[in-house]
Amino acid sequence: MSYRRTFGALSAALTLMSLSGCGGDGTPTIVLSEEQARLNQNLSRWENADISRYEYEYRRSCYCPDLLKTVVTVQGGEVTEAFYKEDGTYLSDKQLEQLYTTNELFDIVQDAINDRVFSLDVEYDPTLGYPTRIAIDRDEQMVDEEITHYASSLQ
Repeated sequence: MSYRRTFGALSAALTLMSLSGCGGDGTPTIVLSEEQARLNQNLSRWENADISRYEYEYRRSCYCPDLLKTVVTVQGGEVTEAFYKEDGTYLSDKQLEQLYTTNELFDIVQDAINDRVFSLDVEYDPTLGYPTRIAIDRDEQMVDEEITHYASSLQ
């Protein structure tokens, strides 16, 4: 069993045990355990696809400089190049650090679950299982910290 699967299964078990009641503010936590199960199922689907080189379109939306739709190339578990879809401009090595592999998108979802964020809405590709939309609101009381990641057209 891979490290990621072992970690996912352990994390799911711990999450289910620790979130069996309600959150500190009275919010039902069953949603987080359901998100963990969905994450585990889709991560397994992605790992079973065994894709090591791929391209996908990525966009981020937040109260920060939005990232234009970007075509990201991943090889050997690392982002190797990317360019803006609109004008074909390639990103610098420093800009590549702001982009994610599919496994790192799964990590974003796992971190949000572990952090018990206020709101998490994730959509997954029905065939390959990778996250196609990750919308996170970490704190109900905080303004303008929401972020949404979009991934599409993986090939």
